Amino acid sequence: MAPLVRRPWSLTMADLTHMLTQAVNLHQAGRLEEAAAVYQQILKIEPGQSDALHLLGLTHYQSGRAEEGAHWIVRAIAENPGMVEALANLGIVLADLGRRDESVASLRRALALDPRHVGARMALGNALMLLERFDEALDGYRH
Repeated sequence: MAPLVRRPWSLTMADLTHMLTQAVNLHQAGRLEEAAAVYQQILKIEPGQSDALHLLGLTHYQSGRAEEGAHWIVRAIAENPGMVEALANLGIVLADLGRRDESVASLRRALALDPRHVGARMALGNALMLLERFDEALDGYRH
């Protein structure tokens, strides 16, 4: 049996989960810079931690740094391609950046994984409206 790989500072998965919970609580309280700092600490320990990558991207987006936010969310999706929330949020960020075709593609990927995701469905309709694809947007809103 192979020896266990020790994490830096001997942190356990429970420790990382606790850190993530703390960061989410800070994030939800609107303390974006503090939340981002904890997400970054997690990523120093577990660089591929997809939730921390995704949520760090959201803190950047919510702080007015959409391009940087998109970068981190894309990294999260690369680590976990089935992250519906990340795909939906990426679609929203891309739409705000004016990258509407990419936005539609990301939102369609989210909906392929979870057809009932209301946020992705609404964002898709909005992106299609901006692309003046009104019939598609209307069909999307009807769902």
